Amino acid sequence: MNTEDLTKFITEYGRDIYNFCLRLTMNKNEAEELYQDTFLNAMDKVNNEGNPKSYLLGVALRLWQNKRRKTAWRHRIAPEDNMLEGIDIPSHVTPESEYIKKEERQLVLKAVNSLKEPLRHTVILYYSSGLSIEETAEIMGVPSGTVKSRLHKAREILKHELEADING
Repeated sequence: MNTEDLTKFITEYGRDIYNFCLRLTMNKNEAEELYQDTFLNAMDKVNNEGNPKSYLLGVALRLWQNKRRKTAWRHRIAPEDNMLEGIDIPSHVTPESEYIKKEERQLVLKAVNSLKEPLRHTVILYYSSGLSIEETAEIMGVPSGTVKSRLHKAREILKHELEADING
């Protein structure tokens, strides 16, 4: 891949890849590092054939999983106070509605982050990155039925957890 191709991929997919990295790492600095590593790692391998965005998301996911495996004994859980750092929260008409939206987002992020790793990765890829079930399956290296099953299971868990948080 030459510089022009790299610039094209960063322009077209950079924001989506960065947002995925941010949701995956829950930390702005780690997301930036993963984002850079993703493009460096994929530099000679990605091409215009197929779906470059899907390929880049897969590279980011594999790099993150490898890093987590290597450093699991040091970093068991990402700090919750950095969860929303760098995520754009749209402003609303009133401060009250903005506060409510922020609290809702925090509850949802907390619930998603409490999911076990395969479920959490599936939810992030499918909902946050806007991938299809087939693309998510390809990235994760599992059948599409497994992705559907994980999404169903994650929705059920999230539903119960969020209802419990709301109802006290």
